[in-house]
Amino acid sequence: MTNKDNKKIVFILPSLSHPRYIKRVVSLHKAGFNIEVYGFNRNIYSINKIPEYIKVNVLGDISDGKNYMERIWQYKKTLFALYRRYRKEKVIYYVFGHDLAISTLIFGRKSYVYEIGDLRYVYFNRFFESFFLFFDRKVISKSILTVLITEGFIRYLNIYKYKDKIVIQPNKISKYFNNFKRETWIDNNNEKIVFGFVGLIRYPNTIFRFAKVVGEYFPMHEFRFYGDTPMFRNEIIDLTNKYTNIKFLGEFKNPEDLDTIYQNIDCSVMCYDITNINEKVAQPNKFYEAIFFCKPIIISDKMLLAKEIQNNQWGYAIDATNEKEIKKLISSINKKELKQISINLSKVPINKIIDDDSKQIIDQLNSIRL
Repeated sequence: MTNKDNKKIVFILPSLSHPRYIKRVVSLHKAGFNIEVYGFNRNIYSINKIPEYIKVNVLGDISDGKNYMERIWQYKKTLFALYRRYRKEKVIYYVFGHDLAISTLIFGRKSYVYEIGDLRYVYFNRFFESFFLFFDRKVISKSILTVLITEGFIRYLNIYKYKDKIVIQPNKISKYFNNFKRETWIDNNNEKIVFGFVGLIRYPNTIFRFAKVVGEYFPMHEFRFYGDTPMFRNEIIDLTNKYTNIKFLGEFKNPEDLDTIYQNIDCSVMCYDITNINEKVAQPNKFYEAIFFCKPIIISDKMLLAKEIQNNQWGYAIDATNEKEIKKLISSINKKELKQISINLSKVPINKIIDDDSKQIIDQLNSIRL
């Protein structure tokens, strides 16, 4: 799985602290590729760092508030010198996100790998969604390799004809946990159930609603938010001020802090707002985390994962936009059932949960001749 011909990979990261980007950089470095890393600072995930043994070139700060065209223009200005630097070298750019990929296609004029973790333009109106969808297909068609974190994107993007250069690389948990002992749910002998959301905190219509129901109607239980929330910090603070059984624990190091986090929750709530395709087909890392730590899952019933979770008895699927349905679920949960679900999760083979260190990506890169 090592780099056979000393290919140089130039990573361009929209955020230097995003756990998935860091995981990809480390994997290709371990595989022996000659890598160079460039990226932008953001105001999220800032506690996570690329290891010190990998040199990082900071390109500046960039705001989440910028729209696509503003961001592409900033990328052009910032990255122009970078593209010129590698003009006469045989390199492969590795980029994350639609806007960076467009910049690299137009201005980079080199082979590139394009990794898609979400489709941000689906939140736009139909005209702009169609406009950016057209460009996304163009970017994919010109890439030497496109990496998707969920197979569900293939259908929406309608890119079946490019399947030979598409890799599905689910965002599984780090090999850091290879030697960890998995433990099933432990009854703490009191009536409290701790519900938790782990990750980038969003979805006021579902996750916040679930937390509010716990706060309003179930004072014997608790809801904990672990993660960062630049967009909804005020809303989270309002919830924690109003309800003493809602806690905001802030950002955390991934993977180092995950064991402690999951030891302190009983159920993992991942009820995404499924208004858009991103959330419907999501296979988030918190899904694999919950399975690894044997924590019952509560998911939105229209998500692609809902059927798998229900069929395997790994948790519950509900309409989390409906307060009555949330109340009904919480009222019905009992500890005997939670224990059985946890046992079911503990039987999932470890190779289905833990990342393969980007093996498919590395194999594909090794097969490419520049």
